[in-house]
Order: sequence, then C-alpha cells, then structure tokens
Amino acid sequence: MVSETQSNPAHVPDLLRPEVLAAFDRAVFERDGYWVWDNVLTDAGRRQFTASVQRLQQINDRIILDTDWAAIDYESLGLPRPAPESITPQALAGYCGGSEQMGFLKEPTLRSYMENHGFPELAAHGFETHGMMPEHFPPAYDDFILDVMTEHPQMMELLGKVLGERFILDHCVLLNRPAGTAGRTWHAHIYR
Repeated sequence: MVSETQSNPAHVPDLLRPEVLAAFDRAVFERDGYWVWDNVLTDAGRRQFTASVQRLQQINDRIILDTDWAAIDYESLGLPRPAPESITPQALAGYCGGSEQMGFLKEPTLRSYMENHGFPELAAHGFETHGMMPEHFPPAYDDFILDVMTEHPQMMELLGKVLGERFILDHCVLLNRPAGTAGRTWHAHIYR
C-alpha cells in the first residue's frame, strides 16, 4: 500500500539534509535569537522550491496583468477605489516579478477584504484564483508549498525545533523580491 505522501507528486521525501537538521542547537538559538540552516535543502528540495516559486510568480503576474482592476465594483463592497494611476497597464507591469509590489493592495481594508472574502473578479485562465493573489497564500495554488507548510515530516521536525512542540502556521506569504526592494521579516503571533 502506498501512503498518501508517497503518492503525492508534489511531495519531495528527501527535502532536507538530515545531518543539518540534526545539528540544531537549541541553546545557541535561544542565546543568539536566530539559527542559520546552512545548506539544509537537498538538491531535489532546492529544485522543487525553485520550480514552485517560479510557477507561483507566473500565476501571480498573470492575475495582475489580466484582471480588469478598474471594473471591480469597490463601492458596493465598501472598499476604496484604487487611484487610477495605480492600475494603468504600465503600473501593473511594474508590479510583476515579485511579491507585495502592488501598492494599492497594501491598503488595509482592501487587502483584508480580499483575504477574508476574496475578489471573484480576479482573472484566471486555467486555474482557480480562490479570490486572492497567490503571493498572499501560495499553498492555495501549489501542492508542494501546501505539503511543506502542513505535513511534510522533515519540515514539521524543523518547525518543531524552532517553534516548539505546538505551533500554528496561520498564513504564508510568497517572499520573492526583486533586487533592491525592501522585504518583510518573519514574525510570530501569540495565541492563547
């Protein structure tokens, strides 16, 4: 009998190098406040991460360019309309090739609405948009990213070493950035 993860073509069994994973030193992590997983990805893991991120970027860029952002009825949704200059073809082209580059989607009520309700008007050609941009929740668009975020044994071990026995990953953002742009840092939330 084949297990579900073995039959999942997106699953990479040898994602991480076990010796690098085993070298984690909790005392050093606690003292320094960080741990560098130097060369932890296997070649297969690196290839699949690269392929998944490239595919996600292509989907994200297609949604950016193909969606008629001006046609969305923002007012009926109780949302502010983006400034016309932020949704011109030139502006949209400038948002491609990285994540979180669309300035008008950073407006809190607009992004919050998309994350909670979705925009049914997002353009999709051959895939389901789930009403949100792939950059805001990549596991919805890529089975490999879904696997490493939710059940891959090596990733669960890695996350358990850093975060402890009980942890929740409540969101994931595609953190690919064009050179020279500011990025986000990882962060945590306290749950009770």
